[in-house]
Amino acid sequence: PDWENFVKMSRWANDNLDKNAVIASRKPSISYIYTGREFAGIFNVPNDPLDNVIKQFNEGKDEYVFLIMDINKTKIQVLSPYIQHIFINTNGSNFFINNEKTNAPVIYKINKSMLEDNHLIDELNNNNINYTLDHEAFISQYINDKNNNYQVINPDLLLKSIKDANIKYLLLAKIRVYTPQNTGRYINTIHQYISFIQAKYPDYFKIIHSIGKEETCEIAEYVGP
Repeated sequence: PDWENFVKMSRWANDNLDKNAVIASRKPSISYIYTGREFAGIFNVPNDPLDNVIKQFNEGKDEYVFLIMDINKTKIQVLSPYIQHIFINTNGSNFFINNEKTNAPVIYKINKSMLEDNHLIDELNNNNINYTLDHEAFISQYINDKNNNYQVINPDLLLKSIKDANIKYLLLAKIRVYTPQNTGRYINTIHQYISFIQAKYPDYFKIIHSIGKEETCEIAEYVGP
């Protein structure tokens, strides 16, 4: 029922949401066919060039420290607003923090005085969390990787794209990668888009409606500033 739920949600959005609101869809042309309404397309999660990461290192090194950890291995919520970049390692690549393999390292840009005043390093050490402040050594792994086995995500860049396009609602569909059969693999571009923003801004989206018990289609509202 992946496409069935997608079409139903497109129609629900058209019938129940503000006629002037911009709604994002992974398949805007299909949404248009079944509603006659223009939907904004989100087709990929844009990559932030590695040069931009290095530039921010150089510009902020006197005032800030760059704390690097694996996002899957720490849940220190106080750090979320300081996320600068999220690295997604691909193709079985091997990147490390202190010789420990990492799959989704995150760079936090933190004012030096805040790091000291809030005893964050003590908390990391007390909880045995693997981290590094040596951003040059960390980033050199990616500079030397000739196969580009990674993607660099900037949550603020994604958020800016949504705000620039005046997107108010986002259609979260589970459209099968392999149409004839449910293999559990879906085209989830907009899910990823939102999840990266929520890593830094967890309260900026809320689910307002869902359709279907299987291969559920949801619609999220942007409620951020």
